[in-house]
Amino acid sequence: MDYQKISYIVAEGELEVLVTLAEELLQAAEIKVIQEPAASLVMMRALESVQGYPFNLGEVLITECVVEVNGVPGKGFALGDEPERALCLALFDAATRGNHPLTARIMAVLREEEDKIRRRERAEFSLVSRTRVEFEVMNP
Repeated sequence: MDYQKISYIVAEGELEVLVTLAEELLQAAEIKVIQEPAASLVMMRALESVQGYPFNLGEVLITECVVEVNGVPGKGFALGDEPERALCLALFDAATRGNHPLTARIMAVLREEEDKIRRRERAEFSLVSRTRVEFEVMNP
């Protein structure tokens, strides 16, 4: 599982489950916080729809964090003021990159959370799709 997928799961997953998993890691590893979770602003870029030119959409609030798990660095970012999510992501990133003994457990829990997220998204899509309107266009 790559960083992007882990990041998505941490962003959308149930916070209580993620925090419990992070606490297990805290008990089983030497953790060093390099940068405490802190809010900052980053520029969000977008592409103009006609010619595809990039432009700056505006600033977005994020929370960022850097840790080391048994000497392996990990980074975490979360949209908005979400210090726990940023810390969880940083811990999971470092643990998986360093192949910590809890990596298999972390991956299993993240896969379960991913399944929950997908089921929730399908349910939401199902609700929204009921409101879909189809138009017939008459040619002149």
